[in-house]
Amino acid sequence: RSKSTFDGHQRNNVRLVLYLYEKNAGLLVDELCHALDDVNAEPDHSDIVRRHHQYVRRGGKKSLDERKEEFRESLLREVISDALGKPGTTPPQRVIGFEA
Repeated sequence: RSKSTFDGHQRNNVRLVLYLYEKNAGLLVDELCHALDDVNAEPDHSDIVRRHHQYVRRGGKKSLDERKEEFRESLLREVISDALGKPGTTPPQRVIGFEA
């Protein structure tokens, strides 16, 4: 039960950091912000584009642009999750840059 609680908290933390990155990236530490910028700059959508026809044929309702946006977000979430570390542990690095 505690594992699922920590996983839930981790998902919320990832959502918060993603929100901060998209709305006010200055609150994040520079290293994380640069890593997210690198992923966000040129995501490789070739696999999504190539398989979109199959997706639609199988009854998929999302447009290609929606699927690209979801893919971009999943890449960003992966970087954020790596920065936060395993659920229930102390993050290996600072994520939010609080100035004292």
